[in-house]
Amino acid sequence: MPSTITYHDILAAAGLRVNALVGTDPSELEVTYSKRPLVAADFESSIIPFDAFKFTILNTEQRLSTAIADTGNHPWRANLISLTKPLFCGEDMPADDLNGKPIIGIYGAVVDADNPTLICTEPDIQPVETIRRWMLNKNLWIMPLFAYSMDGNGIIHTRNQVQVQCCVYDYAAQSEAFDANEPILLPDVLAPAYIAGTVAGLVRDDEFMAQSQLYAQFYAATEQMIRSGLTSISQVALPGPSLQPAAA
Repeated sequence: MPSTITYHDILAAAGLRVNALVGTDPSELEVTYSKRPLVAADFESSIIPFDAFKFTILNTEQRLSTAIADTGNHPWRANLISLTKPLFCGEDMPADDLNGKPIIGIYGAVVDADNPTLICTEPDIQPVETIRRWMLNKNLWIMPLFAYSMDGNGIIHTRNQVQVQCCVYDYAAQSEAFDANEPILLPDVLAPAYIAGTVAGLVRDDEFMAQSQLYAQFYAATEQMIRSGLTSISQVALPGPSLQPAAA
């Protein structure tokens, strides 16, 4: 289900917590808090500039996205999912997806590039040797073999070409989404974590230090729950890689 909470909903919530919104009485503050989209003139903080709110919100989103992308088969990976370009046997794994967006986290399933419904699996025993033997004697095989193995930063496989599922985060695209007050990238249930991570980062010298520490604890707990497999599907559910990290 698409997210319904927008970036400026998070912006308003964070601005309220560091006393940055315009409004000297409850009614004026309510007007600013409810306004969408918000602009720099709606903020009057002499401590934290308006652009710092945007950067901190997107930084929080990147951290949450990385935690999700690092967790194998987590269903929230669907919000970040993409594919690599088609890869020949022996090619290095790319740093970007087929659209040029940076890959983050671990890889997902490896699929036949000609028919993505056909998923390749990694042999349990000596995967590199198994694939090498098949390639040397493939004319002797009656049934096709859908196998792959990642060795170092490269991939070998038994198909013409394969594509690898991956997660991506495009900061420039999300920056534009923020400016347009579009819905957040991740599920609505993570809105409290967006707010907590943002408020935790809105600290300068000794300003809002105690509040920042409190919100940082909440954010860290949420990130840890994600990394430990919160709502995660069993690894057996998806024939995929042996949790190889994506290219840096």
